[in-house]
Amino acid sequence: TTPTVTVTPSASSITTSQALTVTVVVSGGTGNPTPTGSVTLSSGSYSAQQTIASGAVSFTIAAGTLGNGANTLTVSYSGDATYAVASSTTTVTVEPVSISTTAPSPVNPGSSTTSTVTLTGSGGYSGTMNLSCSLTTSPNGAQSLPTCALNPTSLTLASGGSGTSTLTVHTTAASTT
Repeated sequence: TTPTVTVTPSASSITTSQALTVTVVVSGGTGNPTPTGSVTLSSGSYSAQQTIASGAVSFTIAAGTLGNGANTLTVSYSGDATYAVASSTTTVTVEPVSISTTAPSPVNPGSSTTSTVTLTGSGGYSGTMNLSCSLTTSPNGAQSLPTCALNPTSLTLASGGSGTSTLTVHTTAASTT
């Protein structure tokens, strides 16, 4: 008997900075036993294998693993004593999102400065981008490290559209304590 292999990605279009979850269900049909064995998911140089549990498996493909453009995800079921080898495919498109910023002005201790961050999606991507910021280096001798914040922290991009957020860097004034 040939089982049905259903491949469901968490999204049909992602950016280069997004991970992708792919759920695979292998079904023998009503009244038939649950398939056992393993499933291999592959696309380009990516390949991963998992053992089926209750007829299903879930893969997480790390951000940046798939190439830009259309990626064919191929799922191969190994078969078992009851079911034959089977496969299925689906396509996920990886769309680059460009990020541009305006240079913030210099900031004095105890004050803040702002910069505009613009995200622009390519022609095929639409979705929500969640934003965060963090300090990667600090000024020499700093005891109260600068902080940063983005407003808004989430941007929804239409296909080929863009969105902006304001980055604010806060500093603490020197103290005598």
